[in-house]
Formats: sequence, structure tokens, C-alpha cells
Amino acid sequence: MVDAWAPFISALDPARFQFVPVSGVKELPDLQATLEKLPHSSVEVRVEPLSSAVAHLEETVFLTHKAANILCAAHDQAVGGLPTWSLATAYQAAMFASIACCGFLGVTLHAYVKKSFIVDFFPEPSKDLSRKALQGYRLGSEAHIIRFESTVSHFHHWALFRRIIRTTTDIDFDEEIILLLDKVQDKLYAEQRNGLHYNHRWQYDDLHKYIDAPGLLVPDSRKTYKEMFDPQSPGFSMALGTALVSLATTLLAGLSRSAPLLAEQHAKLQTACAIPRMKLRAEYESASGIALI
Repeated sequence: MVDAWAPFISALDPARFQFVPVSGVKELPDLQATLEKLPHSSVEVRVEPLSSAVAHLEETVFLTHKAANILCAAHDQAVGGLPTWSLATAYQAAMFASIACCGFLGVTLHAYVKKSFIVDFFPEPSKDLSRKALQGYRLGSEAHIIRFESTVSHFHHWALFRRIIRTTTDIDFDEEIILLLDKVQDKLYAEQRNGLHYNHRWQYDDLHKYIDAPGLLVPDSRKTYKEMFDPQSPGFSMALGTALVSLATTLLAGLSRSAPLLAEQHAKLQTACAIPRMKLRAEYESASGIALI
């Protein structure tokens, strides 16, 4: 994947990281033109490489910063006496981090003109290719676009995330945590958050007061941390947020080894999420065995 990103990384503009990145189809001319030319009868199509991959990578890096910042906020709430809503905040960190993970692996979801599209900038070769063509196939030599009719929702993001981590074989991350993430059914990732948002499932006695229990959502061992990945666990969303922010920053670090500009972005994350700003970082890293940033 690093090799596939190489030509796009070389096109990154340092000044672009000083601003909120573009992300909508209308801000990406080559992607917009490609989507408008898709035959109405085609569910999927392979096209020439898309230069909008550069903007896609910029947005992915920004989302990683965003997810880490939100996880800091979740920790603030958890230790500050508001553990119930810290779970909703941690879920939001997980959501942005999952999109960033897909992004670093070259895949994004877009909505455009009442339709939804999966764009894979570095697809595996088509099964229709000849043996000779397969031997010479290079990741990044084409993009793959899939159209579907549903409106993009959290469910679609989680389904895409699960499929990607299940089928990508070279992710340099804790394999056991990857398996735990994959075991969660698509519709259950957001169940705890949806209960808080829409069904008034208030988990702790902090609706009208602070709870003096800073360790309430903190695992004390690897075993306890793994148990938190059960969607029925009180700390599910916090486990999800920490694992996915860790995975996103790990993927960024992987690209950073050959890209000084991305290494700067990773260093900024390290500084921004140092203890005590990310208040539960030491506890989660000790229990989980994974680095959060």
C-alpha cells in the first residue's frame, strides 16, 4: 500500500495541512466528472487513476487528528465525572477513526446526486484479467467505483470498515484486536451510542451530578480490555474508540516512514495526545498492550 500511495504522497502540498481539507464530490473535479459519466446501467466500473486521491489522503490525515482530539475529550469526560456521555464521545472518535482507516487503505464512501459510491483508489485486479495481465498488474494503475442506491449511513461505514480489515492481509497491527473488531456485527457498532442518543439509555448516575470514579471505564488487564469489545459491555464504545484511533495512527505512521510531510503530521499527533492531555492514555496502553498514538 505504501508503494501505491507514493506518487500521490509526492504531490501533497504542506500548505494544505494548515486548512480543513476538501471532501465533497463537487470539490473534486476529476471524481465528479467520472461519476457523472458512469453509465446508468453500470453498478461498478474501473477507471483511470484519480488525482483526487491526493485530496482523499489529506482528508484522511485530518480525520485522524480529529478522531484523536475527540478521544481526548472522551477521556476528559470519563475522568471528570461524566462517564455516560464519554461513551457517546468515544463512539464519535471511533467513527472518524474508522473512516480514516479505510482512507489510508485507499477506500472512501461518497454521496452524490442521490446515489452513493464506494471509491477504491487501489483495487485488487479484476478476476476477468488474463494470467499475463495479472502478473503485470500494479496497485494504483486504476480505480474501482461501485454504485449503490442506499443513503450513506453509519451502518455502511462500519460494513465497509469490517470488509476492509477482514480482506487486507498486510495491516501491521495487533491481530487479536483486529479479530475482535471484525467480530462485532455491522449494526452493533453504534448500538450503545444510539441507545444514548435516541432511546434514553442513561448508563450511570451522572445525569444531574458528577461521579467521582475516574477509573470506571478503565480496564485493568488485557483480558478486561478484550471483554470490553462485547457490544453489551459498559465500556464498549471506549474500547472501540481507543482501538480505532490506535489503528488509524498506526497506518499513518506506516506511510510516514517514507514521507517526511506525513511524519510531521504523526509527530503533531504524538505531541497533541501526550499525557496529561489524553488523560487515560497510560492506563489504556498498559492494559491493552497497544500504543494509542
